Amino acid sequence: MNLVTMSLILFAIMILLAVILLVKEKPWVKREDGHWLGVGLGMGMGMGMPIGLLIGISMDNVPVGVSMGPALGAGMGIGIGTMLEKKYRDTDEPLSEEDQQIGKWFKKAAVLILLLGIIILGVVLMAK
Repeated sequence: MNLVTMSLILFAIMILLAVILLVKEKPWVKREDGHWLGVGLGMGMGMGMPIGLLIGISMDNVPVGVSMGPALGAGMGIGIGTMLEKKYRDTDEPLSEEDQQIGKWFKKAAVLILLLGIIILGVVLMAK
């Protein structure tokens, strides 16, 4: 079994674990603020690692791919977590100004991480 097949199997397992995690979390139960952001970040990291491994294998430089995986996963996870927070937040309770500031900060951080990942990928591809 080659590395590409193993990383695809790992990716499928991580997606299954993420689905099981969402089902087990019981979204109808009220949670503290930031709970779903943490769940999304965990899911994103789990999905980002195999993607990074595939990128590393495609570039014949596995350590670079493994180091890019968490960065990609963090960006995806913050996006997933933000969507889950919006979906399951109490609609009767408006967001406070502090929560709005934190949301803006997380959006800026996610865009920055995504741009950083794209820049690193471009530099690595140009170096070859």
